[in-house]
Amino acid sequence: MNYAIKDATNVQLLRRKADGTKVPVLFTDYANSTTLEFGADRVMATAKGVNKVAFDSNKNGTFSMELQVFELKWLSILLGATEDDNSASEIAKREVLTVSGNKVTLNQAPKAGSIAVFTLDADNRSHKDEVKPGALKDKDLTVTAADDTKIVVYYMVEQSGSKSFLVSNDKYADAYAIYGDTMLRSEMGTDQFVQLRIPNCRPQGAFSISFSSKDVATLSAKFDILADENGDMAEFTYIK
Repeated sequence: MNYAIKDATNVQLLRRKADGTKVPVLFTDYANSTTLEFGADRVMATAKGVNKVAFDSNKNGTFSMELQVFELKWLSILLGATEDDNSASEIAKREVLTVSGNKVTLNQAPKAGSIAVFTLDADNRSHKDEVKPGALKDKDLTVTAADDTKIVVYYMVEQSGSKSFLVSNDKYADAYAIYGDTMLRSEMGTDQFVQLRIPNCRPQGAFSISFSSKDVATLSAKFDILADENGDMAEFTYIK
């Protein structure tokens, strides 16, 4: 029986622990495409310059996903980053304000020593002159500028209850297992479930994501497939 496939696999991502157990991390049923590739190194023995005998070695594989809608956790997974829930993070703020009575009122209370103030050009972006900030009382900032002057205030705030992840130069992505589910359709119109199992893989070190005002950002997740302790790299299971 011949079959066709027209769907990306739904992916269960599981983290491999040192004791061999696997912990579910993410379920992704929103990938636009999933791609499985295998290759190997081949050396040829020749006779009178013609290839006669092939020697294969170093089987290798990759599993790739293309995502335009995704959980933010994917970013930390691919970067091997450490997540920190409910932490107090330092957030940069920028506010354009109009001076009244030699002061302006900010939206949030700034972190001490983090304030920088400039007068603005007509575009409300370009800096003109730096203004030395005066006394700060809660969110009220005194400035030495005439009334109705447009200024920009840059400052930092401590944002509690945030979620962040930190990319470090000595931390790399963990090892994972992947289960991918999809359906095959036969020439007779019947569907058959198939599951792909990749017991050991690791996200590639290269990472990129473009933030564009023209195009929707696409996240590419690419895993190197490694052999597990049994030498297995991938398994397909067909369920009738």
